[in-house]
This record gives sequence, structure tokens and C-alpha cells, in this order.
Amino acid sequence: MEQIHKVPAVDQRLGFSAQLGEHARAARKAQRLSIRAAAEQLQCSPRFVHELERGKPTARMDKVLQALSGLGLKLSVSARPADHDARVGARSIAQVEARGRQDLYEEKLARAHERIAAMLALDTVDPGTLEQARGQVRKWADQQICSRWYIDRWTGILAGTGVQVAQKILALEKQDAKALFQNTPFGFLVRAFLRA
Repeated sequence: MEQIHKVPAVDQRLGFSAQLGEHARAARKAQRLSIRAAAEQLQCSPRFVHELERGKPTARMDKVLQALSGLGLKLSVSARPADHDARVGARSIAQVEARGRQDLYEEKLARAHERIAAMLALDTVDPGTLEQARGQVRKWADQQICSRWYIDRWTGILAGTGVQVAQKILALEKQDAKALFQNTPFGFLVRAFLRA
């Protein structure tokens, strides 16, 4: 008798391989199998199970289908509704526009922080600016307003002189800078720069 397992809905914005991986992970967890136990049941390596669940796009289809079947899943294909392309196209345009607006905003945040770093390095900011930013981070910590990661990172960045703080801001890796600039203790300056 065929076993059927309830699996939660998968984010439709994920690619095909990632969706398969999410379904495979959900089915494995619904059966309370570890990756190693699933690999034994499916007669494959734990690495294959891990890669399948992570959505490896180059996984062999025959092995993927065998694994899905072993987890009680069945892959099916159906024709798209007639209006699918129009709906996807409209959604894609809106997503591209939203991403463009977000990218522009993130670029403005980066420029604002470069400007703040320059002002700190040249000592052309109000003497209380650094203390105000440090106070903001202390407020975040006291009131548990944001994650420990932001608090720890900004505490480290704000330690030292204006020149040292400027150097740390400018030395941030792109991904860290992107996250940190979204949640900045220099918001009072950034808002003024964005309005100008």
C-alpha cells in the first residue's frame, strides 16, 4: 500500500530544483528520518540526500525520481493554465520594479554611509555624533530591539576614534554593509542625507 505524507506548501518563487528539495526535506522530516537513515532507506549516499534537499540543479533525474518515490512523493507534470504567462509576466515585472527600487535605496544607504565615514575621518561632524550613534546601539541592546548580530557588529564598529570608525565602515564586506546600513545607528544623519 502506498504511503502518503502531508508536506507543507513550498514557496513558489523558488526554482524547480529548490522546490523539489523542499518537498523531499519535508517528506523526510514527516517520516522522522535523519539524513543518514533516509539515505539507507533510499539506497543512496547521505551526501545525495543533502544535495537533493538543498536543491542541487544538476542532480541526476533518475536518482531524484527514485529518492522522491522512496520518500512517498510522486512528481507530476501538468499543462499550464492559458493565462499563466500573463500572470507570471505581470508578477515578474512587479518583482523587477520592486527589486530595482530596493537596489536604488540600498545604493543610497551605501553612499550616505560613505559620506558619514568621510565626515568622521575629516572630523567635520558634530562632536556628539559618535556618542549619539553609540547611544542608539545601547538602546537597541537595552530594549532588545534588534538582533544581537547588529548590536555586536555596530558596537565593534563604533569603538574608537572618528577616523577608526570611518575605516571600519569603509572596510565592511558588501553583504555585511548592506545589512548593517539597513539598520544603522546613524539613522538621524542618513535621513537628512536622503532628504537632501
